[in-house]
Amino acid sequence: MKKWGLLLPLICLLMTGPAGAQDPGPDSFGLYFDLPTSDCFVLNEATMPPGTIIEVHMVIAGANGPIWGLEVAMEDTDTSGLVFWLNTVFAITLVDIAPEPNVIIAGFAEPVVPSSCGHAYIGTVILFSATLVGFEILAGPTVPSSLPNVAAYLDENYEIIPLNFSTNALGNGVNSSGWLRPGYGLCAVNMDAAVAIESTSWSNLKAQYR
Repeated sequence: MKKWGLLLPLICLLMTGPAGAQDPGPDSFGLYFDLPTSDCFVLNEATMPPGTIIEVHMVIAGANGPIWGLEVAMEDTDTSGLVFWLNTVFAITLVDIAPEPNVIIAGFAEPVVPSSCGHAYIGTVILFSATLVGFEILAGPTVPSSLPNVAAYLDENYEIIPLNFSTNALGNGVNSSGWLRPGYGLCAVNMDAAVAIESTSWSNLKAQYR
């Protein structure tokens, strides 16, 4: 595997400073609505009214060990113009050289260790939705990226590992640029998700957003 690129220099910066839904195989990046304290993430679709703050949790399932960095970009398929990406809150200290809340090019100050379910919780993306129009969140590689047209993470051996996506069944959901196609979104609001192992409604989720 490739051992350099953008991720490893970020780790070096940190070391010199202060110290479910069914995934298709290993190294799968997914977005879930479960509480971030959950060890096992399964909810990837939800129904929510306009005027809602939405928290979507980033998870890597099936990683080959602790995770030291991440390169991934995200976008929504909303056509109403009423979904806004507000912030990203990470589970650990990091250096992120991508200022947009939906783009992550980051090295972590300490490793993110997978849970007993094999899910490594990275952090939470916060959006505001003022629409009832259904939308998905897609994912793909960053620009620039360590591996051309590939989202990736950095493992404990400082090797850059290509990411799969939790709804990319058999690779059919990714286009030539490495992005998920519409219909293969990692999660969905007010519509069916691509792979819905369990769905929920606003009444089940509203306690998270008070």
